[in-house]
Order: sequence, then structure tokens, then C-alpha cells
Amino acid sequence: MIFTMGIFWLLIFGDSPWPEWTNLIYNLLPTIVFILFIASGTFIGLKIGKGLEKNSDKEKPKKKAYYHLMIAIFIWLAFTVLVLLYFSTYKTNQAQNLRIDSSKPLPNNTQNWQTYRNDELGFEMRYPVGWTMLDNAFMPASYIERCRGFLQPGVGDNCMILAVGGVVGETFTFLGIGSGIEHTRSIAELATETLGSNKPHILDNTFEGIGTKHYFLQKSEGSEYVRIYYSQRYDQEREENAKIVEQILSTFRFVETSVIQWNWEPLGCGSQAPCSYRVSSSEWPRSYVCAGKYNPLSGQGEITPTPSTDPRTTTDFNCQKE
Repeated sequence: MIFTMGIFWLLIFGDSPWPEWTNLIYNLLPTIVFILFIASGTFIGLKIGKGLEKNSDKEKPKKKAYYHLMIAIFIWLAFTVLVLLYFSTYKTNQAQNLRIDSSKPLPNNTQNWQTYRNDELGFEMRYPVGWTMLDNAFMPASYIERCRGFLQPGVGDNCMILAVGGVVGETFTFLGIGSGIEHTRSIAELATETLGSNKPHILDNTFEGIGTKHYFLQKSEGSEYVRIYYSQRYDQEREENAKIVEQILSTFRFVETSVIQWNWEPLGCGSQAPCSYRVSSSEWPRSYVCAGKYNPLSGQGEITPTPSTDPRTTTDFNCQKE
């Protein structure tokens, strides 16, 4: 009895890979069978008990009743084992089918995706509906992320993040996984991968699926690259996430940047300090706080800014995102 209850507990509460509409059947069927088992076992027990009581003086009928009881127990144990094997085999096959399905290529239709445009770096790319575009106020990077709800199934972090790391030169320095030692690679010597019409250089700084994969897309025939990176997670969605990242990068393209007009609002000037400004533009979502570079030896201050002075690229002012 305890053995049977344990088996049905596994069947009822074990993970089911079936579609949602069959989960009800999956959960109820073992319960119904278990109830029938208890009812029939009780019925057989009562019958045998009455037979034993009626024929308590006769040794042969008594042995026959015990014989019937042992047969009934054996039949129900065999039935339980068969049910368990059936459900286990079905669940295994379904899990394998799910793994096979998850390895299929994702659809190439990105027409309904949203467009992210970065005028600072001069590119745009598309990303799936339901993802969120964020700017980081503390680091020079933007993030495209997809987050699951707290109660949604999934292993590992709740967010999948693809980050824009800015422009880099001909080499890239990074920390080796597990070593904490800096390594420098020549980007032009890295292997490339064809993603749509793009052929980014790839630096795979991962170990056993954990780490960061860097994609370098060359801005022109020069020596500057836009770096986009994806921190891989060790979870059951890793392969699918990697395919989504590749799809996003296949939509990447460089664009001509427009000249943005900036409003430099003076905040104050000191006799021994450069002037400070708040800088904003209707074409750029984030404002900046800038201070002119002051040379105490010569007493020279900053160059007066103009509407075309870009706080993101100027060398005459020290600027930070507000």
C-alpha cells in the first residue's frame, strides 16, 4: 500500500511536459486509478474477511482465501508498475521532443520587431516585441533585455541582457574566465561569423557555457569597431537565447547620424573654476551635466559651447549623464 501510494504521488506531482490541456487528464487519471485501487482492495478484503469468518473452522477454504488475496495484491502491484513505466516512458519521449523542438531554427520574420537606433555610435538594429531598451546612468552602455516574471518558469537569472559597449580600437582587453588575468586580443585576428549581411568578429570569453561573448562590428574600413556583448547564462534556455542574440545581430546596420542641436544651459561659473552646464536635446532622451576644462597655470577656461557642441564626444568639456 505504501509503495503504491508513493508511485502515485510521483505520477500526480511529477513534472509533466504535456500541453496544458492534457495536464488535467495527466493529473486526474492516476488519482482515479488510485481511488479504484483502494475501493476494489477494500471490497476484496471485506469479501475475504467474510469468507474467513464463515469458514474459520475449515483449513482449506482459509488457505484458498489467502491465496486469492495474494493474487489480488500481485495483480495490482503489476498494474501499478506498468502504469508507472508507461508514464515515465511518455514523459521521457515528450522531454526529448521538447529538446528537439527547442533546437529548431527560430523564425526569420523580424518585421514586427522594434527598432533601436543609436545616434551616438551611428547604428540601428531590431529586437523582439516584449523586450525593453534601457540606458545605464552609471556606465556608458545601453541594454536590451527580456525579463521573466517572478513566478514564470526558468532557471538562473530572470533577465536576458544584450548590451551595447561602445566603440573600441584595434585591440580589446578582457579578464580571463576564472583567472582574473588580463588578456589582449587583436580584433582583426578573431574569427568571424556571418549573421545576416553582417560578419562580426567574435571573442568567446566563456567556459562551459558561462561567461561573455563579444561581437565586434567594424564601423568602416578604418580601425574602429562597435562592441556588443551578451553574458550567457547556464540554464535550459541558453541555446534558444543565443539564437535570439544572433537574430538581433543579423538586423544590425550602420546609419548616417544627423546633427543634433544641443541646448547648453549655464549653471554657474567661478573665478577659479570652469563654468558648468546642463545640456539637453529633444532628439536625445538623456541630459548631461558638463564642466569646462580649466587650466590653473594659464588661467584659461573652456571654449564657449555652441548648439553643435556634442556633450558625448567633446574634448573641451568633462560631461556625464545626468
